[in-house]
Amino acid sequence: MKFLLLLRPVNLLIIALTMYMTKIYIVEAVLTGSFLFENLSDIYQLPENYELNFFLLVMMMVLLAAGGNIINDYFDVRADRINKPKKTYIDYHVSRKTAIIAHVLFTGAAILISFYLWFATGNYQFTLFALVIALLLWIYSVFLKRKFLIGNLSIAVLTGIVPYISYLYFLPILSQFENTSLDFTMGNLTFKLVPMYDTIVFVGIFSALAFLINLVREIIKDIYDIIGDRRVGSKTMPIVIGVYATKIITSLLILFIVTIFSFPIMMWPQIVGIKVVFIPFIMMIVLLLITMFLLIAAREKDKYKYSSFTLKLTMLYGLFLPMIINSGVNDL
Repeated sequence: MKFLLLLRPVNLLIIALTMYMTKIYIVEAVLTGSFLFENLSDIYQLPENYELNFFLLVMMMVLLAAGGNIINDYFDVRADRINKPKKTYIDYHVSRKTAIIAHVLFTGAAILISFYLWFATGNYQFTLFALVIALLLWIYSVFLKRKFLIGNLSIAVLTGIVPYISYLYFLPILSQFENTSLDFTMGNLTFKLVPMYDTIVFVGIFSALAFLINLVREIIKDIYDIIGDRRVGSKTMPIVIGVYATKIITSLLILFIVTIFSFPIMMWPQIVGIKVVFIPFIMMIVLLLITMFLLIAAREKDKYKYSSFTLKLTMLYGLFLPMIINSGVNDL
């Protein structure tokens, strides 16, 4: 049981859900919505083992993340004993030897899957990404985690590319519609969709938001972990520039994300009348602002748990946002 907790199963589930949300409610939704079909197979002859290969792609990412979680905890035992003694599993419940073996097995399995996907789909980028991600997770755990901002950016980038890796799977399909342009109606708004390009725009926005929200999350975690990080010689943002300055920078990041969600409403005021789009956007803005206010108000270590909790709610809501909006639009 403790070994499973070491893998951080909730985080692994979020990765899997992110990839399926990208698949079903962004890429497939754009294609089927543009062509007014219910199923992708109605407009395109799907490759052999279409669903199985995508599932294996998801497993590749989940296994890479599991291996990364293990090696991160392996090199972070000293700080974890101070910051979260009840959630330190290596040395107490899992031996260091077992942890290293598990890391190698999970990462190795992910790389083997990537080679199969290269062979099955002809896309070498799956293997390239698997090798780069595995290497970056190791470098992060050993060197980057304790560096000023670089560690935060590393994890945020790795999180942000998850939707893009899902998008890569659909390139052969999307390339068939490179010169296709169709009108798409949503309420009283009409958009001209070019599936090949609009899909990467939507996926890019999803990836950018995942990057920014996780960057905020990583910085808040550094504030919470400042005592243990300082004792092991880390140079995280709160240690280098102070907690107060870090909270200001984090609040500005949150306001930037709020601006992103406000932009469509300002650009297309008609969206206000389309509740299925307007209300989810407003909910995200409210959750982000609550997180910011709780962060600013926090003075003691335990108080940062509240801003961390609301940010997790925001991330979870944001994860399902494509599904919520897509389902609402289909009912118009």
